[in-house]
Amino acid sequence: MDNLHIVTRPSKLQLARYKRIPQGGNLGDVPKRLRPLRFRDEAYFKVFTPNGASRRLKPEGFCPTLQASSGDTNRFIHPVHDREITLRERARLQTFPDTHEFAGSYESVKRQIGNAVPVELAAVLATALKKW
Repeated sequence: MDNLHIVTRPSKLQLARYKRIPQGGNLGDVPKRLRPLRFRDEAYFKVFTPNGASRRLKPEGFCPTLQASSGDTNRFIHPVHDREITLRERARLQTFPDTHEFAGSYESVKRQIGNAVPVELAAVLATALKKW
């Protein structure tokens, strides 16, 4: 069993939020009464989450930048299911093979994945530099 592909169960409030976020949408699509308190102030929301907090991914196209930080501004919602993506799904977005093993706590692994250069991008850059 892959211990990085464990689905975290959202609370009832989180689930209510996630259900209201369309593909490509974010916490801004959720009624203010359901947002975390600090995100109910539009000025705060626009300044501190310019790309939107709690983003629901689209099944095609590019993924927004995975950040190493945690919290509401770094939640990625599965494109189809009303849940956050797993650590393994985050790693796949960074093109890590499923055989890659990470060490540390949940937050530590999340940071490692968020801080990583996508594996396939690193390979292309290395190949180009080697030729240069």
